[in-house]
Parts: sequence; structure tokens; C-alpha cells
Amino acid sequence: MPLVVFEQAPTPRTVLTGFNDSVIADLQYYYNKDDKKLPYGTNPKLHSKYPVGSRLWENTFATFPKANSERMHGRLGVTHYGSPVYTPKDMPPVLRSYPGGFEAGLKLGGFYHNMSEALPLDRVVPDYREPVCQAQTFDVADLPDASIVITYFNEPFSTLMRTVHSVLNSTPPELVREIILVDDHSDYIWGQRDKFAVVDYTTTQAYQTILEEYIRYLPKVKLLRLSERKGLVHARLAGARAASGKVLVVLDSHVEVNKGWLEPQLARIKESPNSVVFPQILSINPEDFTYDTHSGIGCSLGFKWNMVEQSSLTSTVTDPAPIPSGSMAGGLFAVDLEYFWHIGGYDDGFRMWGSENVEMGFRTWMCGGRLECLPCSKTYHIYRKKGGGYSSPAEDIVRNKLRTARLWCDDYYSLARTFIAPKAGVEPGNLDRMLELKQRLQCKPFQWYLDNVPFSTNSKFLKLRPEDVKKLGEIKPVRAPTWCVDTMQRTEIGQSAGIFPCHGDGGTQAWLYIRNDEWSHVVASSNEKFCLGRHAAYKFCDSKDEDQRWLATQESAATRIQHVSTGQCLAFKNVSSAPALLRVLMRALFESYPIFLLVETID
Repeated sequence: MPLVVFEQAPTPRTVLTGFNDSVIADLQYYYNKDDKKLPYGTNPKLHSKYPVGSRLWENTFATFPKANSERMHGRLGVTHYGSPVYTPKDMPPVLRSYPGGFEAGLKLGGFYHNMSEALPLDRVVPDYREPVCQAQTFDVADLPDASIVITYFNEPFSTLMRTVHSVLNSTPPELVREIILVDDHSDYIWGQRDKFAVVDYTTTQAYQTILEEYIRYLPKVKLLRLSERKGLVHARLAGARAASGKVLVVLDSHVEVNKGWLEPQLARIKESPNSVVFPQILSINPEDFTYDTHSGIGCSLGFKWNMVEQSSLTSTVTDPAPIPSGSMAGGLFAVDLEYFWHIGGYDDGFRMWGSENVEMGFRTWMCGGRLECLPCSKTYHIYRKKGGGYSSPAEDIVRNKLRTARLWCDDYYSLARTFIAPKAGVEPGNLDRMLELKQRLQCKPFQWYLDNVPFSTNSKFLKLRPEDVKKLGEIKPVRAPTWCVDTMQRTEIGQSAGIFPCHGDGGTQAWLYIRNDEWSHVVASSNEKFCLGRHAAYKFCDSKDEDQRWLATQESAATRIQHVSTGQCLAFKNVSSAPALLRVLMRALFESYPIFLLVETID
């Protein structure tokens, strides 16, 4: 079945009579009136409620025919004759029966792409909102409108367009100024089914891709292509600069939204313009695309010292009031556009993506704003398996983490750097603009954030002081210094660490020895919830668990790491036959090699 059957008949134009030139110019400028395949102005009962030429009139005028409660912007993706432009493929076998194997079925985007292509672009999200949420009412005519920015890189057509359809179908037209798709220089286009067509941006500027043609069948949708790969942060900044709505709404490119998802966020921003708000982000199963209310990201987020967010689900909603949060997931949020620029937008010193959400959370709170979740605003997101989507060099991610910590953590920077464990030579870059912004906004210190901002976190170590971290770096034997203790990316409790050739990049080979009145533990820097127990087995860090207590003592040029309750020491089972399993043996010496020096805080 073909992906697209484009009509050959002349494009019908919106016939505008009785309007002045300014109104007509606005409809073309903001909504690409003359480029759309279907006419605007076909829902007079809706747009006749507002003064001609007003923002609300324009927003409601820019809709397609046959609007209803499940298609608030009219029928999407159909020709003038009513036939669909996009035709789904046949339903594939379940992923577990995929001919190429489970991982092969996930290779395009980290989700079952064949299943996505078999589903319609119009799906109605079941309304699982609690009664207190469904009972909420809003006067949409009294709310600010929004520019919705969706950035993507190599996003499959079906998931990207299902996101757009969901937003248009589920959001009152009064509230949507525009949807801006920002293509971060994708290196393929969906020109043919089941394979990628490589884009040559030097020769295809005028080429109308399927996506470029398809959005002509969607109201209010614009496409902004970046001339080179900029990364998530800079792509969103480009979208924000192009936005004309009162509120900037940022969405990921593979989401679907619940009825009533936007109204609570806009109402809160009108009430509190200095609030950055976000919805609950529940799950779309990446294998079968079912909706799951029991997994995802809820309202109360915290952070970990390695500058990533930490989240948990929100229980049943009994109160629709905003919930303050110390951090956010970052892929979905809303902010007054003027306030976004007032607090500096994104830090343009970031590369690609990583930790921008933690940085934005710190900055919002410490510089006079609030970060809040609207529990009745619910969205669904495909949480990818096996990677896919936006990629970022590891050094860029670490650089962004260091940048966040250096800007905002004050006296705790050395502690954060310890957990981040960067390889030698990775530094946060020039901070002048952000430091000037911090001074101009008279931002509060990090200790104020720790003392006053409510956040929920499972991290055991947020009360640490820098002096509590006694050792940092690789753990390797004196007699085999090219082999390092490594997490082996194992993530299950009871699994043991292993050994791997030393790579010098920190990460899975960076270990902390934390000692104070409460702790005496060896912690994996790359996953701070894991502490080593006897036999180097992973356990959830617990200060009261005697099996996790170790004593590190200096002996000549090496450090002896001794298990307190057994008296045994951390050692390789057989150095001469490395790699081997890591075990604890009596009196074996390990060297704790401090690759990175702790850096003093900003004056």
C-alpha cells in the first residue's frame, strides 16, 4: 500500500471577502493560508464568536472542515475529495515473532516501526484522568495561546505525524497559534517505504519531501529545517525564536496527548507567568503502542549528583493544584515566551543534548521562578528501547553535566564533578554569558535550592559534603594496571562487577569511596543507587546494611579496600588470567588511581 497518494486537482484556496489586507496578510504569515491544500474558515460557528482579526479569531479561523470534539481542528490528512493521504500498512506480527528477531524489529527508532506504520495517525487516547481532573473546566477564550515546538532528528514519519495529529485533534483551536516542526538536519527522508533516502542538502533545497508535502494537509503546521546538525538544545532555540504564541510549548516527536492536556498548563502560566510547567508523561509501549498509565514520569522529580533527573510516578490525583518539582524530564514543558527569554532561554553553551533539563530546573528556581507539574495534564510518550533517536557524543553529554554543575552547584561543584567523573580534558567551556545572567537576575545560591525547593528523590547522597568522598577513579590491581573494575553495564541487584581493559573515560570504571558518620561504602559513579557488597555484588545503597561497609586504607603506593564484616579485601580472582570474575580475597592490594583532581568552586 502506498504511503502517499497526492491529489492532482488544483489546490482549493480559502476565499476571503470583506476582510482588510492586514487580516489576510496575518492569515498567510502565521498560518501559511495559501500553501494549504484545504480551505480555512469553514467552521463559522467557532470563529464567529470572536472579533474579526483578533488572535482568537485567527486561531479558530485556521481550521479545516468537519471539526468535532475528537477532531478539534477538522479532518486532517485528507484530500479535497475526502480520501486519506496516508494509508497505514498491514498489521505486522507481534514483535516477539518478528522474522529478523526482537532487536531487528526495534532498530528503526528504538520502537517497533512496522507496528507504528500499521496504526492510523488519528488515535483517540483513552481518558484515564481521575474524576477531579475530568471535572475541571476552563474558559479557553481567557487563556493565552501557544506555539508548539517539536524538534526531531531522523524521526519516522508515522510517529512524528501521529504526534502532530494528536495535538491538533485534542487541543481547542483557540489555544494553538502554530505547530513548528524543527528538523535538526536529519540525514534521511521518508521518500520510500521501508528504507531511507539519503538527503543531500546541497542539491535538494527545492525538493518536496513527503513530509513537506504532507503538512500542506494539516492546519497551522510549519517546517523549519536547520542547515546543519545543531543538537536538541539549539534546535529548540531555533523553534523558540520562530514562535509567535504567548506561550512556548516544547514537545518530543513521539508523543500523544490526552484530552485536556494543555488547558491546565496555560491556566497556570496565566496565573503565574514565572512558572515553568510540565505534564505527567505516561508511557506508550514501544512494542505494541498500547497506552500504559503505570509507567512513565510523574510530577515530583529530583536530581542526582551526576546531573541527571530522577523521577517517580505520581499516585492517584485527588487535587489538581500545581505540584512544585525540583527538576523536570525536559522533553515536554510550557513557559511564557517572554519569561523564557527573560531567564536566558536555553544555555547556548550546551552541545547536542544532555542535562539541559536539570540546568533549567536549577536556573528557574534559583533565579526567581517556579518549576511545577500539572497533575491533571497527561501525555503519553514512547520510551525507546535499544537507543535510537537523538544521539550525542559522550564527551558532549559529560561537558553539559560539568557546565550545569559549575554554573549552579557552588561549593558542591567538586562533589558533583566526582559523581560525573569526566575523562581528562573535558571541561565545561566558556561560562561568561551565563555567569553574567546569573548576576543580573540576582540568582540565589545552591544551598538555598537544597534547603527550600521540594523535590522527591531516591538518591541516598544528596546530603553529602564534598569532603565525604575520599577516593575517586579507577580501581585496578598493582600487578595488572591495565585492567579495571567495571560495572559492565549490569543493572540488576545481585549481579557482580567485572573487569575490563582500562579505557580512561571514567563512566563505568569510575568508583567512589564515601565515608562519614553514616557511610563507608564503595559506590558506582555511573549509577549511584548501586553499592558493592561482599563478592562485589550490587546492592541498593543502604547506610544501615553492614554487608556494604568497606574500609579503605593507604598502604605504600596502593590502597587496600577491605570488607568490614568479613575482613576480606577487594581483588581479582586470578590476575594472571585476566579478565576474570571479580572476587574478594584476603589481603590483596588494589590501587585507587585518582584520574581527576577536584576543582575549586567559582569565586
